[in-house]
Order: sequence, then C-alpha cells, then structure tokens
Amino acid sequence: MTPSDFKRLGLMLRKELKPFVDEHTPEDFYGNFGGACGFMSYAMYLLLRRLGEKPKLAVAGGIYVGCSHCWVEVDGYIVDLTATQFGYKKPVQVVTRPSEWHKPRKYEGRKALAELKSWNGRQNPLGSTREINRAVGRVMEAL
Repeated sequence: MTPSDFKRLGLMLRKELKPFVDEHTPEDFYGNFGGACGFMSYAMYLLLRRLGEKPKLAVAGGIYVGCSHCWVEVDGYIVDLTATQFGYKKPVQVVTRPSEWHKPRKYEGRKALAELKSWNGRQNPLGSTREINRAVGRVMEAL
C-alpha cells in the first residue's frame, strides 16, 4: 500500500466513526477527534489487518504529563487519524518521521493494546468494538 492508500482509508474511517465520536463528546472525547486516538487507531489497525497488512499499534507518552497518544505503524509509515486534535490541518497524517506527539514511545504491538485496555471510557476502544467493527465493515464494502 502507498501513503495515499493509507490516507484514503483513514479518511473513510474518520467519516464512518465521526458520528459516534461526536455523540460521545464531551463525555469521552473533546472536539476535533481529541481523546479518540486509541479508538481511531484500533479501528485503522483492524481495517489494515483485514486488508492483509501487518500494522502495529504504538503509544507515546506525549508532550504533556499524564497524556498519551496512540497511532498505527505499517510498512515504515506512521498513520495518525487524530492529528487534528494537535492543530494539524490534514485529517490523516501519514509520515515516516515521528512528530513531537509520537515521542517518547512507551509501548508498541501487544503492549500498546494492553495499555489501551486500561484507558477510561470510550477512549478504551475495546469497549466499543461493535461500533468499530461496523465502521470497518462499511469501509470494506465500499472498497
């Protein structure tokens, strides 16, 4: 897959999951996909796996104390569906070099998934697997 493929898939997932994220703002999320990084990254992770890719989840400590950030890595690319929460203009960031939000890396792979399980409310994507699987299914059907 190319970076443009990752962007297109990320945009499709954002469109499918935006109503859910909006419905749970401000209880669990906060505008511009803020707080939704684990939820959105897990959705992208599942989508890419269903498409035969080998993605991995990653979590960084973030630049604020007590703040973590999650994204997907695949084929040497960082795929971040929630960078807009940090003021980035492009809704899906596909880059090869980490930004300040991707440092310092704390967890990756299974350890990142275990970390996500400890997150509160809807920020823990495993509490919303029905919604995520439905959205992933709709994206798959549209391809």
